[in-house]
Amino acid sequence: MLTLNQRGGTVKKNRSSFMKTAITCSFLFTFLFFSSMLFSQQRGVLVVTGKMEAGNRPVTEGAVKVYEAGNLIEEVNSNILGRFEFYVQFDSNYMVEFTSPGLVTKRLDFDTHLPEGVSRRNYYEFDFVIELFTEVEEVDLSFFDEPLAEIKFDEEEHYDFIFPAELYADNLARAVELQEEVERVIRRDQRYRDLVRVADGKYDNGELAEALDNYVSASEIYPDREHPLERILEIRETLAEMDEVQQEYRELIEMADNNFSIEEYETALVHYRSASEVRPEADYPRQRINEIDRLIAQQEAEAVSQARRDSILRAEAIIKEQYDSLIALADDRYEENLLTQARD
Repeated sequence: MLTLNQRGGTVKKNRSSFMKTAITCSFLFTFLFFSSMLFSQQRGVLVVTGKMEAGNRPVTEGAVKVYEAGNLIEEVNSNILGRFEFYVQFDSNYMVEFTSPGLVTKRLDFDTHLPEGVSRRNYYEFDFVIELFTEVEEVDLSFFDEPLAEIKFDEEEHYDFIFPAELYADNLARAVELQEEVERVIRRDQRYRDLVRVADGKYDNGELAEALDNYVSASEIYPDREHPLERILEIRETLAEMDEVQQEYRELIEMADNNFSIEEYETALVHYRSASEVRPEADYPRQRINEIDRLIAQQEAEAVSQARRDSILRAEAIIKEQYDSLIALADDRYEENLLTQARD
């Protein structure tokens, strides 16, 4: 989920004042920007500062690469706090890459063109936090080959360089989806390693039936991994020789049936699958697996439907709040006889 919160600052008509606006993007990047105008300079610049984070920790080995017209014009590294800084000129277009070993690379476009009539001697600063995450081979991350968004000068409302989040809502949502998918892969890989570690320990201790259960669970996560498959075959042969396979099958079915009766379907599914691995020729566990798959699919469909209804209700509440806020602001301007502002 992505949430955006914006706070407006105060603007005063003197050289020492500044305008401050903050936009927060959860899981992806948080933009905090402000500008100050220094009229003593011959020519101003846009100073881009920020912080690179991964998992709420600073990226201390990050690199920021600035391209203009496809050419690398500057490269800076993040410091021990994950901070970085670079300068770009007005009236040009830049593509900026944010990279770090083992993390996904993200890109942003900066359109520094200023409207006609805006002084090029002004000094602006744009500060933000960009979040990177672990890159994994199992997930196609080519979406990040293109810039996620464009920062540009807003003459109408902020009179500053801003990140127009509403224009890139789809990009932000897709980026969050990919990050969540990567996190699922990482959790799945960790689950696999944990299962194999426990299984190896039980195997070494001679607890073959318990080790088999863990190897089977690990193999369900990664069916092509050789180690759990080899151990599964070896343990089954040993158990068959000891005439324990049938006993193990009965115990698994009993546990699965108990879980099924109290609607603990996920746990029941694990035991039925284990029972099916012990006795591949048995029809009963396969029938139960098919039945559980149908029940789980039905529950997931109901949950998705409820989530959609909840999302619609939240969206309607946000729209109403925005509408009420605008009406209240317009009424205030009307009472102050600021008719043009009230009409807008």
